[in-house]
Amino acid sequence: MIARTVFGSESIMYGHLKVLADYCNRSYSEELCYLLPEIEHGVNFSGLIPESIRKPHVHLRVTQGDYRKAIIQQKRKMFPQFSVGPYIHYADMSISVADLESLKKTLGATLLLFPSHTFEFSEENENAISFYRQLVREARSDFDSVIASIYWHDIDSELVRYLKSEGIVLVSAGMRSDVRFLNNLKTIIKLADAIISIGLGTNIGYGYALDKPLVIKRDCENGPAMDNAERDELAANTRDFSNAFACFDRDDESVRLQTKLFDKFWGGIDAIKTRNEMNEIFAIAEDMLSITKGNSGKFASAYASLLVDYSNSTNARDLSKAKLLENALSISY
Repeated sequence: MIARTVFGSESIMYGHLKVLADYCNRSYSEELCYLLPEIEHGVNFSGLIPESIRKPHVHLRVTQGDYRKAIIQQKRKMFPQFSVGPYIHYADMSISVADLESLKKTLGATLLLFPSHTFEFSEENENAISFYRQLVREARSDFDSVIASIYWHDIDSELVRYLKSEGIVLVSAGMRSDVRFLNNLKTIIKLADAIISIGLGTNIGYGYALDKPLVIKRDCENGPAMDNAERDELAANTRDFSNAFACFDRDDESVRLQTKLFDKFWGGIDAIKTRNEMNEIFAIAEDMLSITKGNSGKFASAYASLLVDYSNSTNARDLSKAKLLENALSISY
């Protein structure tokens, strides 16, 4: 399908597009990626600017936080970037509340482990087993059950074989093409009483959003190559997150640090959109494509024109669109 292979593949990943469509009661199909062609699939902690913003068909971005908004605006003018807060907020669980409570009763006090995962064409860290052996030993003294959320690419890894041999409950939210991925992930997080994340990941903000005590341990991840500036930013963010999420007990200072990071990278609670507001984001894209007939050379001027038209309208829905579009186009520092 053209929608999947050319347009909006980023949006289709991990079920983000479906979750947002379901939230505002829009009938889901992959063709919706024409409206939202770029839903940032996860938090980037190195400051890397996505190549996709240079693609002409990418006429807007949806993100959780607006931490890269300013630098992207320098590279592309009149390019809306809608910050919608943590995606996990919009997802329903994959099971009923009653089934969740039944599982929690069976598991008892549960620690959820997010191991550092590989990515396609990378290799697992061969020195990680001893680290996980110590981690599992410590966890079992404080929790009745330990579950580990496994990335689909790692199912045959040495680490997974080790965790299985230790009797760790292995779970997975699915492959990244699974439209129920985020629903499954929310269910997994809701099962936990506490979380340990190995290194930085989008799951940190999701755990925070769902009010789960969370600790970050050292990063065993083999990440992609990056330049010095990106490496320095990643190192600085790693220090900040490690300081903020050093232990399960949260005092006033750790809450302050955690909230600051959550607001920056996941948008915070204030960025969360109502069902009507989310529907208006889809509608703004529909209006723009209707005006331009899909001519990418006219996208920027069409958004500018729409902002004027919405702002001058007396219609409540248009005024709501004006506010959303103005915020998406505003300079962020």
